[in-house]
Amino acid sequence: MAKVTASNPVKYIMVGDEVTMALSAPIERRLSIVLRIWSRCGYHGRYVILSSEPGSLLVQALIKFFVELCLLRRPPQDLPASEMLLGVVLLADLVIGVLVGITAGLSWLTSLLQGLAEILLMLMALYAALTQLKRRPRFLQTATALLGSGAMLGLVAIPPLSLNPTGSQESDLAALGAFLLLGLVIWGILVTGHILRHAFSITLGQGSAIAVAFQIVAVTLVSSLFSGV
Repeated sequence: MAKVTASNPVKYIMVGDEVTMALSAPIERRLSIVLRIWSRCGYHGRYVILSSEPGSLLVQALIKFFVELCLLRRPPQDLPASEMLLGVVLLADLVIGVLVGITAGLSWLTSLLQGLAEILLMLMALYAALTQLKRRPRFLQTATALLGSGAMLGLVAIPPLSLNPTGSQESDLAALGAFLLLGLVIWGILVTGHILRHAFSITLGQGSAIAVAFQIVAVTLVSSLFSGV
């Protein structure tokens, strides 16, 4: 039951099989989605405290989920199968990819084009594989998990990239940056393998091998397409 007063804008929503709120229908639908995501991210208390803008709660829940996903603690099927959520995460991954490219010394246009090509290639390959294996209903959750984890790891990669680990000038900071980036690449392969093992019902080793093979193919194709940009 929603409790709203003029002096206290905080809303207390009882979490149960059904959520009753004295709010307009669009806001009620948004809050229902937020509560469902929040519940899947590990919050199962009797009450959930919401600010006047439910979007802030959604962002907190998603960040927490993708952090735990990158730590291999959560499976992709814990995400809601939502086209809207996939679009939001895709945009976030694209923006962070552009920032990563700029930090690495690429132009924003090259970073944007390469990011779009990599995302399109990944989504096409994933959709084709899931369809071939008759697991198409898993596409939204798997794609959202891959893009969200990619955005999270890309954000973490920006500080090491700022140390110029790929530059011609050698230094202790550049060596540290290169070491951290290598660790992130390896961990990213494990995260992708973790997601794929749930999507295709395979082992972590098999999922990681697929991740390595796809990364090699994607880098080769994208590099050849945009070598002159």
